[in-house]
Amino acid sequence: MGRNLVTRMKRLSIIPEDLQLFEVTDIPIYFEYLIKTFHVSPKWEQYFKESLLKVEKGKSDQEYFFEFMKEYLEPSLKIILQRDEVIFAIARYLIKPRIEEKRREREFVKTFNK
Repeated sequence: MGRNLVTRMKRLSIIPEDLQLFEVTDIPIYFEYLIKTFHVSPKWEQYFKESLLKVEKGKSDQEYFFEFMKEYLEPSLKIILQRDEVIFAIARYLIKPRIEEKRREREFVKTFNK
């Protein structure tokens, strides 16, 4: 495999564009929400923190967080909630004000540039 291909593969992200606004400081808030709303065991947050220490360099905490959540918690939450893309939907709910602000900024720039 060529070096350029490997570099491009490393840049691929599972995080949708609107959730690029999700920050490291949102991770504990996300776990708190899961614990309070769905009574998820707090041990999951600890397990995430421990496994985060073993993540390859170059991968952001947010990227690993979504990979972790999709692998370990999303399958159960999908069954319970009967929804697809549960992990991303919860993240969108938690950072909705930031997503809306960014959307308004983009609309303003569009109208300004007309």
